[in-house]
Amino acid sequence: MTQKEKLFYYLDRINNSTELKDEIYWKCGLEIWKPNELQDDLESLMEGGCKQNYELIPFASDGDGGVCVLVDNQYVSMIDSEGGAGYIAASVDDFINILLWYKYIPITKKVFDGFEEFIEDYQRDEYGSNTSELINDFLQSEHLDLDNRMVYEKFLKGVSLTPAFIIEPMDEEYEISENLFRFDEAEFNEKIRCTGFAANEGDVDMVFEDAFTDLQSEFVSLCMEYTGGCVDKIYIYIYQDASQKMFNAIFVKGDRVIPAGNFADDEASDEFLSIGTKDISKLVELCDMYQQKCPNEYKLEFDVATHKFDASYRYDEGLLVISARSDVIRLVPPLIVKKEHVDELMEKLKKVCST
Repeated sequence: MTQKEKLFYYLDRINNSTELKDEIYWKCGLEIWKPNELQDDLESLMEGGCKQNYELIPFASDGDGGVCVLVDNQYVSMIDSEGGAGYIAASVDDFINILLWYKYIPITKKVFDGFEEFIEDYQRDEYGSNTSELINDFLQSEHLDLDNRMVYEKFLKGVSLTPAFIIEPMDEEYEISENLFRFDEAEFNEKIRCTGFAANEGDVDMVFEDAFTDLQSEFVSLCMEYTGGCVDKIYIYIYQDASQKMFNAIFVKGDRVIPAGNFADDEASDEFLSIGTKDISKLVELCDMYQQKCPNEYKLEFDVATHKFDASYRYDEGLLVISARSDVIRLVPPLIVKKEHVDELMEKLKKVCST
């Protein structure tokens, strides 16, 4: 699911249960709304405009006029009524986990002082004993974290996202937003740097590669769950471009080759293929986030016994050619083609031929 799809999923679940919606409001101090119901509130908070041109989806409000928003189909931010704004969660799942576990969004400077200091401060707060069986059941049903330190790490990661979420108004009569903790800019940047979540430029590639590998592992996990792990090898095929997404798999058991559609009944196989296809968006979003070119074609292989994992990728180079024979391609450029375009073509052809 994309983050937007995940958000709408949670909004549907919560708004379709009056009991759960009311429990979150009374226990957590936030009201969860349906899409577009908070648009007027958001426009009021941003009446000076915003140079950053974010795509913002407001979905929750507090009692002081602040709203929580999904930013650019990626992260969750809070915009308060006192001129403050900032990221609070790295994903919709994390936001729901933080809110429902702590029973509010704990905007406190203690979050930067370490887990022990933060928890001590939290337990002094009235929310520290604000338990709810209904909310805990919801957390468990969504397989969210129920460990204090894990949820704290999610919150610390969320508030440390860089570059920071700011609202820079187009109208000069309005001021640029402050961070939610009211640190001055230099101190806030230093606090974020010390968390370890703000990656140095040299670490970005490693962070991306780890996350990219983790997402591919999720496709293997999906296949393992679908087959119950009772196959010998898993072959996964993924294709995506701007107009389409495709996911499929083949399983080997002994000397049998079993297409995914033949492994279970129609309902189960349709759901399996649908989930896999939707999850391709995660790969695209990750590549966009780290400004990496996203492969168009993935071929993943997994040996169930040895856990050996192999992957190969193909990138479309945007070349439109015509085949003439099995070993010949025909190029038909326009008569007005420029030298720089021919040079680009040759570089791409070299790359394609080398791979």
